[in-house]
Amino acid sequence: MKRMLKQLAAALTVGALSIGTAHAVLITQWTYNNEAGFSAFTGEGGTVIDSSGNSGVILGLPTTLSWGPNNSSSLVADSPVIGVVNTNGAQVPGVPLTHNNFPIALDNSLDTAILSDALRLTPLLPAPGPDFDAPTLEFEILFAETPNAGGVGGVCAGGGVSGDADNPDGCRDIFVLSNPGVLGQIQFTIDDFEYTVQIDAVGLGPLAADACAAVGAAAGCIGFLTQENATSTLETFFTITAQQIPEPGMLALLGLGLGALGFSRRRNK
Repeated sequence: MKRMLKQLAAALTVGALSIGTAHAVLITQWTYNNEAGFSAFTGEGGTVIDSSGNSGVILGLPTTLSWGPNNSSSLVADSPVIGVVNTNGAQVPGVPLTHNNFPIALDNSLDTAILSDALRLTPLLPAPGPDFDAPTLEFEILFAETPNAGGVGGVCAGGGVSGDADNPDGCRDIFVLSNPGVLGQIQFTIDDFEYTVQIDAVGLGPLAADACAAVGAAAGCIGFLTQENATSTLETFFTITAQQIPEPGMLALLGLGLGALGFSRRRNK
């Protein structure tokens, strides 16, 4: 009897460890298409904002917002970005966001914008597969065109004073992401694997309380600053990681195997 129980427990345990792995295939490499475009926007005090460009085949949204004399200032999503990404590999570039910041009147500028971001992944290795579209993200942007001379004493809302190293040609303009929680992770499951897309942006971080107040946001807001009379780009990146999900049947068999082993040990005692 003891020998039979041990054999049964061993068989169940081996079965539990092997079930579900025969058909689970980790996607190790993907082609990707990252698109971004502006789905909504408003101008300060009714300023007319011109839109142009096309984000691509997924969204079909404008990629450039322009304002000011002769559209001298603009916000541009350089979309689409197409490439290859490895599961559990190095980060790859997403759509960058560029602000062409040139002097204009304070009441003749962008006020708010919503940047929609879509990611299409297509399995490449170990075998080609159907497209997978991650949920479209909506980034809510608040913008403030700052007085280049600064406030009292030349103080800039984003920190420093007009003419210093951070503000050589006037105070930096202010972008705030009003829903920073949209950044982070997207998770999805294919077969027996859970994949996680981790999104990061270089240059995005907490701003000074005065900068937050300039766009009507609470202290501790998340955003970035752009130098006057210059072009500034916010770079984005993402990675894909994966882990296998134990199947319910595998867990049940493993439990039976462990239970049989326990019963056998009690009989031995």
